[in-house]
Amino acid sequence: MKVLKNLLFVMLLGGILSYCSIPIDSESFGYRKSVVVDGMITDEYKIHKIRLSYTSEVNNGFYEAISDADVKVVAGSGQEYFFQLGFDGYYSSVEEFAGIPGETYQLQFTIGSDRRYNSNEIELIASPPIDSIYDRYAELSVEGSDQYEGGIQFFLDTHDDTNQAQNYLYEWTEDYKIVTPKVAFYKYLQQGVVEVTIDSTSVCYGYGQSSSILITQAVKSGNRVVEFPIRFISGLDDFLRNRYSISVKQYAISASSYGYYRQFKELNESGGSLFDQQRGTLVSNVTSFTDPDEIVLGYFDVAGVSEKRVFFNYNDLDPNFPRPGYRTLCFPTEVTFEDFFEFYLPKVDLVEYNEEQQFVVLEPGTCTDCTSFGSTQRPEYWIE
Repeated sequence: MKVLKNLLFVMLLGGILSYCSIPIDSESFGYRKSVVVDGMITDEYKIHKIRLSYTSEVNNGFYEAISDADVKVVAGSGQEYFFQLGFDGYYSSVEEFAGIPGETYQLQFTIGSDRRYNSNEIELIASPPIDSIYDRYAELSVEGSDQYEGGIQFFLDTHDDTNQAQNYLYEWTEDYKIVTPKVAFYKYLQQGVVEVTIDSTSVCYGYGQSSSILITQAVKSGNRVVEFPIRFISGLDDFLRNRYSISVKQYAISASSYGYYRQFKELNESGGSLFDQQRGTLVSNVTSFTDPDEIVLGYFDVAGVSEKRVFFNYNDLDPNFPRPGYRTLCFPTEVTFEDFFEFYLPKVDLVEYNEEQQFVVLEPGTCTDCTSFGSTQRPEYWIE
């Protein structure tokens, strides 16, 4: 949940106000420092993390972590999981554990010696397997214009035979193979021009991740999610030029959690005033046990998780999708030895070095070296 956590954190740190691009005088509405909660317990066996912080004033990006809290998560069975503050500013569980489907969990923490806070109890709902992830060519309207751009829309289908999971939250990560159109057979180094014996810069791997809140509800008939649009890639990008992989995490969340994320999504995507009455209040599920009138921001969630990774070669995609070009324009430049050694500095890649006719052929650096776009280290889960 790293992407979602970062999005929630950025907005909540400023009291749901900092995402607005127009500076606001906090004195005009009376700034009040509030506690911000950000955490999720899942059925993944791992170290779970919870972040506690204070809001900052709207025009102040300073992050104030809460470092004097005693934090624990209590299961309905009475099992307690204790958390301790780490160097990364998160409270991490002392031991690895996995939430149990059907069990309820509650966050409890005390700030200082006497400020006690509790979340609502939330039941962990098991997430069913993702049935399929597939593609289709689509043309989507370009925001702010009457133009359309073509690309590949990836969809997701899932269903739950137990009828327990009905609300879903998604996040994705992607990896894509970058292959330069040209290969450098020679390099101009301090010691002169040398032949390249091992090509190490023409194949790289790029990475991306979701940055928006993706939520949906199952259709009541059959308790299915059908053709949920999980990721659109424009033909103007070259992510799908060679080989591409997308991994989707599916979180089965409660109805109240779905309502919170939906309202948060609407707030994040809405234009107009931050103080429009009709948009309602983003209500946290964490309250102060000491002072019931204290405003607490953020959310503590509990969810079951399932994950699916798929790979696509360009030829696997919808045939209506034309193959994207390389991300930079590549063109050869022939240079005589005299000009080359006079005007060019070392560390230049050469696609041709003709000693007999006294010339070299160069391409723009990004056409033979992809390391500015990705890593040459192949992901350990990558399958060719």
